[in-house]
Parts: sequence; C-alpha cells; structure tokens
Amino acid sequence: MRRPQIRSISLLVALTVVACQEPTAPAGSPAPAVTATSLVWTQVTVGAQHSCALASNGRAYCWGHAESGQIGTGTTPIQVPRPTRVSGALQFAQISAGTEHTCAVTTDSKAYCWGSNGSGQLGDGTITSRAAPVLVAGGRHFDRIRAGGFHTCALTPAGKAFCWGGNFDGALGDGTTTRRTSPVAVVGGLEMRRLMVGGLHTCAVTSADKAYCWGRGVEGQLGQGAKKNSPRPVAVSGGLAWQAILPGSDHTCGITTAAKAYCWGTFGTDTYSGLGTGNNADGSWTPLPVAGTRSWRQLTAGSLHSCGITLANVPFCWGFNFNGQNGDGTTTIATGSPTRVAGGLSMTGVATGVEVLHAFDDPDAQHSCGITAGGRIYCWGHNLYGQLGTGLSFPDQPKSLVPVQTLMPS
Repeated sequence: MRRPQIRSISLLVALTVVACQEPTAPAGSPAPAVTATSLVWTQVTVGAQHSCALASNGRAYCWGHAESGQIGTGTTPIQVPRPTRVSGALQFAQISAGTEHTCAVTTDSKAYCWGSNGSGQLGDGTITSRAAPVLVAGGRHFDRIRAGGFHTCALTPAGKAFCWGGNFDGALGDGTTTRRTSPVAVVGGLEMRRLMVGGLHTCAVTSADKAYCWGRGVEGQLGQGAKKNSPRPVAVSGGLAWQAILPGSDHTCGITTAAKAYCWGTFGTDTYSGLGTGNNADGSWTPLPVAGTRSWRQLTAGSLHSCGITLANVPFCWGFNFNGQNGDGTTTIATGSPTRVAGGLSMTGVATGVEVLHAFDDPDAQHSCGITAGGRIYCWGHNLYGQLGTGLSFPDQPKSLVPVQTLMPS
C-alpha cells in the first residue's frame, strides 16, 4: 500500500509524536484546586508543528500550526504562536499531540480528540475534522490516550488497548488494514500497562514487562528481528525487561527496567543518528544500546531525532538537527551519541513529535519541548508556526537552537 501523503515544508528539512512521548505527570491524577495566578504547567506534548500542554487546573492549552483544528480553539487560523486554551470547560488528566490532531483524557476518564480526521483518527465515527474537542465513540473509560500520525490508541483501566483511525500497514493491531472511525480492540488479549503510538506503528509494554509492537515494520521499527509489517502485536526481540517503549516515525526507542536505553529501526539507514548508537551505520531491526553509560528516566522518539532525560534530570537529544531540534546550540547532526541540551536546565520530561516520513521530502517534526519540576516549559528547534510558544513565529523567530521558555498559562 502506498504510504499516505502529508504536508512537507520544503524551505527547511521539518510531529508526536507519535508525538509520541511518555506523560510528564501521572495520568489520572486529579487536578489540584489553584487560582489563576498560581497556574503552572503539568504536562507537555509535541505534534508535528504544534504543541500542547496541561495546566495545573486541568485545562488544556495548545499553540503552533492550527489549520487542521489541532489546537482545539474552535477556529482554524494558520498559526497561533502562544498557548491558547482549548475550547470548552473540560478538565483533563492527560494529553497527547499527534501529527495534525490532538487527544486527551478527562479527569473522569472520557476520551476527546480534535484536529485532522481524514483517516478517522478522532474516533467519533466520522472522517470530519474538528476544531474543538469531540467525544470518542463507544462510551468506554480510558486511563491514557496516544495520538500518532493517522491513528490513535488508548488504554482502559483494565489494561485493554483500543485503536482507531488509519490502519495503514496494520497500525491499529486488529489483525486487518481496514480504516476504523471508532475504537476497535487490539487482538491478542495482552494486558498492557503502557501504550505509545508512532507514525504508522504502535508499541506497548505488558504487565509482565514484555514489549510488543505492530503496524509498519519495513524499516525495522517493530524490533521483531525482521523488516516486515504486522497487523497484530509481535514481541520485541532480545528478551529484555521493559519499562517503556517509545515509537517514533520510523524508529523506536525503549527504556529497560534497569533504566538503560535502546533504539531500533530508522528511515532506510541511521544516516541521521536517530538511534543514538554512537555511529552512523545502517539501522537495526533489533534493539541496540544507546551510546554511553547513562541511566534514563524517560525517552521520546521523534521524526529523525530522539531525546531523553537521565535519572539526574539532565536532558539529551541526538539525530537530525537541521533546525536545532537537539537543543545543543548548533545545527550539527550528532555523531550518533546523545548530546546535552544547552542551558543547564534540569527537566523531568521531554517531548518530540512524529509524522509519516517520505523519501526526499522534508520532515515536518523538527522541534522539542521539555518541562521542569517547577512547571515551566522550554522548547527548541523549528518555529515556523510558533510551535515554541513564545508568542513569535517566522520571520521574527524562525527557530531557536537552545531552549526558550514557553509563555505561561493565563
């Protein structure tokens, strides 16, 4: 099947990400009662060219590219360069930005999505894009939700996974490649405790610390020891005990229960060092250790770069860096090893975005964001649409090679 096309920015080589990253605060935590003047950020998530966050009162805010309704304000301007509250009175416990859509779980465990919906990724039973949150069909309660390239997945409190949207290469894990506009169960009967979504693949960790992936795998991103797709969960090879698995666009990273980082896959070869293995050799269809002896708290796999936070709360990034998305003050592609994010900041979480990559096209997802223990968000990299959240965008602030603080909620 031909891979679906999405917008590319040709003047620069630029999610969620699958954004696709671990939450920066425990999902399901009740929102504390705070006054407007004391609001801080509690979570941050990154899409291809937009970002979103939760404030300490449970309200969701988004900023950046807005044409598909992915910032959820009820309107679709080209850009919104400062955090703007998602419309409605919903309070959220967890949020996830995909390539051009966003989803979140409320404090009463209901799932809502907004933004682009051409593949049914909003899960409301239609393929109509929405500029404000719509309830995911089916009436189920979910603990966590993850938005990817053209699909979305969520976990119930019982650890059962459901997915919906584009089913290219089997990304929904229901044993088919049929598009679904409302949630369908992932086959296999696995009890999952963590679930993450990439560009065209999905991964999960079971209650027994085993990792499984499904969907597109021809770049080796499923980690099954072969470069092939799978419409149902397949075990990640190597026999490691996993804490978390983070699928990116065409690669995947994970943290073991021993806090060690591994990555696998990649777009053709590891030319952009997105695996962080210490060299620019060909990619791998089995897990390879990330270079260095660091122990890791959290990882996020993006488009052609990855980032992580060590147990000492130090942020590192590696891989493609054309717009400074590694945050080290340069646009130099890393040698294949993690490089420290500039500024000496201590962070508790970091996020990058995912997308569906195409050969010879410029990637869209070229920014990263991190959050501090004090509830401040800093972002770096591409800023064409104001996705750094500083109130500026191209041409006033086309990019930042170092972390800049995102404006606070109001």
